[in-house]
Amino acid sequence: MTKNREWLAKHKEELEERKRLSEERRAKQLAHAKAELDRMYAERKDRIAKTHAANLESQHSKNEEKENVLAKGSDWERICYLIDFKSTQPNKPERREEATPQPNATATNSQEQQQPKHPRKDVSRFKEVLLKLKQN
Repeated sequence: MTKNREWLAKHKEELEERKRLSEERRAKQLAHAKAELDRMYAERKDRIAKTHAANLESQHSKNEEKENVLAKGSDWERICYLIDFKSTQPNKPERREEATPQPNATATNSQEQQQPKHPRKDVSRFKEVLLKLKQN
């Protein structure tokens, strides 16, 4: 064999060895990534199950409390339980300052400046009427 053919054979073996090592590393990385994904999904599933159980427990306790209050007591006690008279902030929607439109404003910017689709209702007048009725 000539030196050129020897070098080509040696070079081919080195390339095959590099390819084999590269494939082994890739397989290890894929196995590690799969294990991490499985671990992450298992943790996520556990966290969701715990949250779900906690939410169910909380909902059951709130329902029991509500049933207890609504089952006994006067009409006003039931109304006071259902309506928060202590809140100092009105439930009015927040007002947005309308800026003057800029010449380069796009249609999406003007849509963002519009009121929200479902603004909160102002129930302060309703609360006032109920408090007056309770005092009389």
